Amino acid sequence: MHAETQATAPSLTGAEQVEWNLSDLYPTIGSGEFLADFQRIAADAATFSQSWRGGLAALSDDQFLSMLQQLEHIYNTAGRLSSRVYLEWTTRSDDEQLIAWLQRVEERLVEVRQQLVFVPIEIRTMPDDAFQRLLASPLLERYRHWLEFNRSFAPHTLSEAEERLEAELDVVGINAWVKLFDQIHARQRYDVGGERLSLQQLMRWLQDTDRNRRRSAAFALSAGLKDQAPLLGYIVNMVLTDAMMSDRRRHYATWLSHRNKANKISDQAVESLVTAVTEAYPLAARYYALKRRILGLDEFYEWDRNAPVATDRETIPWETARSIVLDAFDAFDGRMSSVASLFFERRWIDAPVRPGKQSGAYSSPTVPDVHPYIMLNYTGTLRDVATLAHELGHGVHQYLARTQGYFNAGTPLTIAETASVFGEMLVFDAMMEQAADDRLRLSLLMDKLGDIVNTVFRQIALNRFEDAIHTYRRTEGMLTTDTFNELWMATQRPMYGDAVTLTDNYRWWWAYISHFVHTPGYVYAYAFGELLVLALYQMYKSNEVERFSDRYIALLEAGGSDTPENLVGKHFGLDIGAQQFWQRGLTFIASLLDRAESLADALAVKN
Repeated sequence: MHAETQATAPSLTGAEQVEWNLSDLYPTIGSGEFLADFQRIAADAATFSQSWRGGLAALSDDQFLSMLQQLEHIYNTAGRLSSRVYLEWTTRSDDEQLIAWLQRVEERLVEVRQQLVFVPIEIRTMPDDAFQRLLASPLLERYRHWLEFNRSFAPHTLSEAEERLEAELDVVGINAWVKLFDQIHARQRYDVGGERLSLQQLMRWLQDTDRNRRRSAAFALSAGLKDQAPLLGYIVNMVLTDAMMSDRRRHYATWLSHRNKANKISDQAVESLVTAVTEAYPLAARYYALKRRILGLDEFYEWDRNAPVATDRETIPWETARSIVLDAFDAFDGRMSSVASLFFERRWIDAPVRPGKQSGAYSSPTVPDVHPYIMLNYTGTLRDVATLAHELGHGVHQYLARTQGYFNAGTPLTIAETASVFGEMLVFDAMMEQAADDRLRLSLLMDKLGDIVNTVFRQIALNRFEDAIHTYRRTEGMLTTDTFNELWMATQRPMYGDAVTLTDNYRWWWAYISHFVHTPGYVYAYAFGELLVLALYQMYKSNEVERFSDRYIALLEAGGSDTPENLVGKHFGLDIGAQQFWQRGLTFIASLLDRAESLADALAVKN
């Protein structure tokens, strides 16, 4: 998912009727097939538990394989049910019946998880000789990485009774706080320019060509967040407390260790990433200084950060966007465009903006025996074309990885952006080549650099805020609103340097960022994925390795069947654990910035 993709008001682009067909999951929510699986899955899980619980270590290879295949079937059914309800809910999030179904499915799947929780526990606690025998079995080769990954959580696993209780309490515990956070923002309206705008509409104002509209939107956002900050801050405090207590019970060394382990990456590798990016903050300041110069502003404020450079762009029709993306994919590798074409031909995309639809964009892998679905809010901007390329990249990745099966198809967050960012770069290069003049090339470059700065530098700045608030909660106690505000400003200012003036109104902007609540620790994965792809793209453009596209497709097909270090090392010979690796991506960013500055000089853009 794009780090900063927002929806806008609808316009005639040809995307108005591009709605997905979810019948490959179930015809409808409440159809006979849906209700049958909904009713049966808890019983299937109970039968599974009765059949296998307590004896995994003693199973033969054949029996263990049978157990895993049954487990995969149950997980696939659970994934079908949850995907069908969630996908429809994201397009009609104000529908109370859908909200009720979402809750019903979640509660049913908690029952299922409680019945299945013994599997990872027994894998983690079985005698080492029994576990090594399973690893050595040719029958279980397909599951080897998944078994090893599960086993690695042994020091952090609770008793079965505790794990079952945690799963049950999640419904009224941390998940309830997350839903409350979302509901507050879904219902909140911001008064600006005589209109009452939703958050997604307001964010679009912050990208407007009219500086007065951007400024008004910024002040409205601050006023609305300030009003809700005590409640939103309390929710974030509950998330911080839940994480602290969970890490304490599970013996994780730092607040981020659990996320890193789930991402199949070491604490040290993440630290090297954060260090490399924070040391390169001056690149972000250079970008904002250049943007101020291009826009002709004496001073550059937070409401200028996402201002468009070009003011005369035409709306890009849906079919044109489709051609741009598929042609760029095809020029790289026909396999990539062939898979991407399926999303259009078989109605796996929902593109129009409409009331009740959530903002942003995503590609959901659903389950391996179906296919991914893509949700967009397409309005015909260049950013929307980039978002289409981004999500189709995800979709291609998820589709190709399906063959790895339920346990290995999903990629950790650290390499989940591999195809999405690469797809964006392919489209960017194609549009740069086709641009009519240097002024348009400069505009395209500034847009791309803006996305990169948001994805790399801003996400690491957000990580620094998360680090500060988690650390404060664990050492000092609950955070007041003033403390949130102070830590927010202290961690954001270093990235902007002297190039951006942050007003006191900016102090409240931490309160709308959902990642802090939905997936604590997530944000660094954006920077990780972006810099990884920029390093790979640099290799591709410089012909550094032979048969690059074959290696790249093989990497996508591998899904999550190994660690990121092993997969990237195997296919491209790179060590992503080394700090110097990140310099490849940062050097590429610097080269784009050099090019933009040279174009600005050639076009006589004034200082």
